[in-house]
Amino acid sequence: MNEDEHERICSLPDYLPASAVEEELMRSMASEGRAPLDEAASERILDALFELLMRQYHTWQPLPYERRSQLAAFAFRRWHRGTEEATDRLWSVLDMLGFEEASQELSSLDQATIRADMFEDMPFDPYADMR
Repeated sequence: MNEDEHERICSLPDYLPASAVEEELMRSMASEGRAPLDEAASERILDALFELLMRQYHTWQPLPYERRSQLAAFAFRRWHRGTEEATDRLWSVLDMLGFEEASQELSSLDQATIRADMFEDMPFDPYADMR
C-alpha cells in the first residue's frame, strides 16, 4: 500500500455505511494482494485495516464470520514479523476482528514467534495458567 492510499483511507469520515466500509476493506485486500512486503508496507496496510475496522465498529453491524476470517488471514500474510511494533499492530487488527477468527493463524505460529509477553495487554491471556 502506498502512502497516498494509506492517507486516503485514514482520512475517510469516521462514520460510513457498513457497505462502504466492507467495500474499502475488500479493495484494500485486493489491491495489496501479494505485493512485496517490507516493514513500511506492512505498517501502512495494518494501520489502514485498523482504521477501516474502527469505522466498521461504528456501524454497529458486525462483518460476517467469513469476511472476518479472510481479513484475519490477510493481516497475518501482511505482518512483518521483525518488530514489537509490527506485532502490536497485528494484535490491534485481530482485536477488532475477534481472536476466534484468527485462531487458525495463531495456532500455526511457532513458539519463537509467540511469546507470553505479547499477550500481557490483551483481553485474554492464554498463558495465565502456565506462569
